[in-house]
Amino acid sequence: MNTGVSDAVNLAWKIQANLEGWAWPGLLQTYEIERRDIAVRNSAESSDNRRLMKISMLAGGRLDQGVEVEQARREIISSLPAHGKHFDSPGITLGDDYGQSSIIAGDGTPPVAFDPLHYVASARPGRRLPHIWVEAGLSIFDILGPNFNLIRSEGADVSAFEDACAQRNIALKVITLGAGQMRPYKAALLLVRPDSHVAWRGDTARNAGHIIDKARGALA
Repeated sequence: MNTGVSDAVNLAWKIQANLEGWAWPGLLQTYEIERRDIAVRNSAESSDNRRLMKISMLAGGRLDQGVEVEQARREIISSLPAHGKHFDSPGITLGDDYGQSSIIAGDGTPPVAFDPLHYVASARPGRRLPHIWVEAGLSIFDILGPNFNLIRSEGADVSAFEDACAQRNIALKVITLGAGQMRPYKAALLLVRPDSHVAWRGDTARNAGHIIDKARGALA
């Protein structure tokens, strides 16, 4: 279910971009490129969870029937630690990574290792934008616009990005944060896609046109 929701979010903004006329044909083609491996990975995890559940349920049935009670108890107890990823798996639900996608501008940092039990917040391009509090009770996600967002450290010049988006008829929301608030993102500038994944991060807007073209599929 979670995989299907993420599939829909990934595809929806790319369809919207085509309808609004600022996407290139390569953008829609990245849907399968970005989502297929994640769907295969999550399906394998789900299948493994079903295997673990079967062990516990069969052992529980023997307990109910009073058959091989001690063996059944041992099987249930030994399987319990592995069930954590079935019921609490933020690494699966939040850890999608599109770092290898042709519309992500990588920054050379190493990928985050996949762990179904643990989500590691990282603003590495391709990852989901990490949550921060902008102020008390107000998350960064509460102020993101519906299209591309450029998060900048206070004082950073973003005029090149604004011009590049205006020339391409792309709506861009600029969000200004203090230097301390930007520290978890490890950059002065962060371009965030409509699906809340980081498309690019850096410290200058020098190649803004190229970055925007890459994010909209023109270079895919």
